[in-house]
Amino acid sequence: MLTAQMLGIARAAAEAEMTSTCTITRAGTGQGTWNEATGTYDDPPRVTIYSGICKVQDSGRSTTDAEAGEVLVAVSSLELHLPVTGASGAVRRDDVAHMDSNPNDPALVGWEFIVRAPHAGTAKTARRLPIEAVR
Repeated sequence: MLTAQMLGIARAAAEAEMTSTCTITRAGTGQGTWNEATGTYDDPPRVTIYSGICKVQDSGRSTTDAEAGEVLVAVSSLELHLPVTGASGAVRRDDVAHMDSNPNDPALVGWEFIVRAPHAGTAKTARRLPIEAVR
């Protein structure tokens, strides 16, 4: 049986590996402001859902090929790992994660990922959200 103390230790170990930071936003609601230059309304500002430590990792599933028009592309499964906190539990499908810092691979800074599904479980050490890079 997994005790609360053991789960706390496991979660702390998982968070110690989350050396990157990211900000997750969601499309704003309502009507944006009028843009005189375009003659249309701009999108409303995005709303921050989570900001803090994270980790991007290959899910371990195999890479698959997919057709995009007439081009064959390789698609790999990525996951965004977040601490199990109240704020990270609010993340949902189609939210956008922006990589703010990544000391172990600075080339990922500025990348953006779309969350493809939520993640939940009874005794998880991290939220592991399937994501797709949109860069």
